[in-house]
Amino acid sequence: MKLKLGFLLSLLLVSCQPSYAAVYDNTQMCLLHAEFANTTMEARQYGVSKPKLLSILHEENKLVRVDKDVIELYEAIIDDAYKQPVVPYEETKQIMINSFSNAVYNICKKEY
Repeated sequence: MKLKLGFLLSLLLVSCQPSYAAVYDNTQMCLLHAEFANTTMEARQYGVSKPKLLSILHEENKLVRVDKDVIELYEAIIDDAYKQPVVPYEETKQIMINSFSNAVYNICKKEY
């Protein structure tokens, strides 16, 4: 799971280089944030600890050096995900993951 998370976070961070607003339109940017939220909630639902996820985020950022605002946004997404309960059933986990990802996307679209 750590390898998958590290790889996915690395890809997401590379996608969010400081010039991401110029490269991506708002929809694409919001989709990237929603994908990060999806990965974060998936990690939450399958038992990855919050400190471990934050550690992976910061380890990957050492390699990629993403804008501080993006890292703060991703830390906030992690914080919000870990305020949600872990649910017991596979179907319920998927609903929780999708719902969280959609919420992040919708908030992003309203902001931008």
